[in-house]
Amino acid sequence: MGGEREQQLMSEKSGMQDAGFLATMAWSPYRRSPEAPMALTDEKQAIEDIKKVIYFALGEGEDWQQSRPSLAPPEWMPLSIREGVEDVDEYFRDGLLTRRMQIGPFHLLEMRMAPNFVIPRHHHNIDQLVIVMEGSARQGRRWFHPGEGYFTRAFTPYTTAAGPEGCRVVEVRKDPIEKLEIRWDEDNPERWSRERWTAGA
Repeated sequence: MGGEREQQLMSEKSGMQDAGFLATMAWSPYRRSPEAPMALTDEKQAIEDIKKVIYFALGEGEDWQQSRPSLAPPEWMPLSIREGVEDVDEYFRDGLLTRRMQIGPFHLLEMRMAPNFVIPRHHHNIDQLVIVMEGSARQGRRWFHPGEGYFTRAFTPYTTAAGPEGCRVVEVRKDPIEKLEIRWDEDNPERWSRERWTAGA
């Protein structure tokens, strides 16, 4: 019965006889079970949702922003760093640029890291999927190259470093941008010194 209903719906939407569209309709979040037919209102809603496409481009545009940890609430930074480092933003100057996009329910944080730049140990309050787009990046003891990446659960401290050619990565999260927190775990002032990464540049 469910198959007959889908065929009827597809024939009525002759202007949408696209293989990708039909494949999507075959799997619909509005289906209750393979045997149970969808209500007509559910079918119409499924069509409307499929038509809602959001386009975006990574790496393009001029809206890259210099990363500035000082803009975050003070309590997100260890006391030893707040008191022992005169200017935390100086460490990041020309080292890390970011670009944020909210694509439907997904939050994309694109980052450009200078050669040998090291993001001090930190964690987020949201799960993330990280994909390397250009260059190479190290997370923990493993290096990642274009097309490779990793998943990090919320509240898991980690450090990311760029290779000698720098890198561009994108972090994907299914939460609004406004909810993202970056809390710093590195409490050694020496690891917030520019010489940590500029010496090898």
